[in-house]
Amino acid sequence: MTEFLPYDPGILPSAPPPRPGDTISVRLDGLPPYKDEHFSIRNPRHKIHARFMALRQGAIQAMSGRAPYRGAIGLDFVMHTPEFEKNRTLTDYMGGIMDALDGSHGAQFTYLPVVYEDDCQVCDGRNQFRPSTNRFYEITVQFLPETVDGEQSPRLSPERRAGVQVEDQLVQGAVQSGGASVTHPTLLRSRLTSGAPPGLEKEGES
Repeated sequence: MTEFLPYDPGILPSAPPPRPGDTISVRLDGLPPYKDEHFSIRNPRHKIHARFMALRQGAIQAMSGRAPYRGAIGLDFVMHTPEFEKNRTLTDYMGGIMDALDGSHGAQFTYLPVVYEDDCQVCDGRNQFRPSTNRFYEITVQFLPETVDGEQSPRLSPERRAGVQVEDQLVQGAVQSGGASVTHPTLLRSRLTSGAPPGLEKEGES
């Protein structure tokens, strides 16, 4: 909340954006924000709005005043918790994280971008669930270079490229079989390869 607004829109940058190859990391206690299709977590009246703001503040600190990146983004997410909230998956949490790091606006709010301009820049990522008695999460953002054709695409290490090739085969197989709906490559990969094991999505705190 600011002196003139009922919410915190973020800060204007005071330094150039990160360079290709740079990374930032954020670790926060508690659960991450999740994507809610029915009522935006950006709205201050949402019950987990505080999580949305906590992640934005953590990312603002990690960016150290730098402008949002305008190229391709790699986003890794590790969630430590004994169990998920009821009816929530890694995909939901990844969606909430992606929404918190970019810019957005609605009828009652406008948020400045923090790490990148729009979540469509996220073209590579891994989601992991690690059972733990404590609740906290970690995200690592890699600022990726562009290809010579100008398309935003990651230049991955051989190990990571091999993993992505396997995931791409799974994605293609799912599309061909009609077993998945392509809404976002990173999120589809998380559904196919990184979801919580069966039985772990139990009722947690609401």
